[in-house]
Amino acid sequence: MRRLATIYAALDQSQEVRIPHLLAALSLWDYSRQSSFLIFKGRTGDDIADEIFASLQVAGDNGMSMTEISARFNRNVKAGRIRGGLLQLHRDGWARTEKRQPDGGGRPEERWYVCAPE
Repeated sequence: MRRLATIYAALDQSQEVRIPHLLAALSLWDYSRQSSFLIFKGRTGDDIADEIFASLQVAGDNGMSMTEISARFNRNVKAGRIRGGLLQLHRDGWARTEKRQPDGGGRPEERWYVCAPE
């Protein structure tokens, strides 16, 4: 993003990168991300991340807990591999997470939700 903003500043013949340059870079970055989503039909190139993404789309507003995601793979995929897929989806802006405290107390539940375009 900084490189894109710098290019916009240079095209604007500005000596420094300003807010409008950063906003233009952010817009281009977001446009590129959305375009790649549409071109590749929500495919990341990682089978685990793709399967998680498809499951999150089906889950909709309910999202999925880590236990539910693991169960989707019949508990045959290591937690680190699932975590890597989730982090890739999060980094790409296709999934988000929330932590919820259970009613009875105990460890907070981590739920994942899809946040990519339909």
